[in-house]
Amino acid sequence: MEILRRRAGRDRSPSRPPGSAGSATVSPVRTPTTLLALLAAAVLALGPLDLHQHYGLGPAAALGLSALRAAPLALARSRPLAAWAGVLAATVLTAAVPHPVSASEPWPWAVTSVLA
Repeated sequence: MEILRRRAGRDRSPSRPPGSAGSATVSPVRTPTTLLALLAAAVLALGPLDLHQHYGLGPAAALGLSALRAAPLALARSRPLAAWAGVLAATVLTAAVPHPVSASEPWPWAVTSVLA
């Protein structure tokens, strides 16, 4: 049982010096979750700007599509199958709804879709 606690990073026995494996203040299990949350926040913040400026969508539609693309990133660790279905739906909608303002835009892939 002690080996399992050490692997999970929950062993706080005084036999281990501070700074050794498992005694970090940021849990290695939470690090991917934190990164996914930051990525979802970036997509939610930058997505509407990209869709409005480069694809001519109204602010409400751009925010809605960006929220649809950011939500699966927040669900990826807890519900991966639902997140996959959400990303698929968001990708299809993002490719179908907006049309690029100029021919140099990478339609059907908005820049923030690559992040998601």
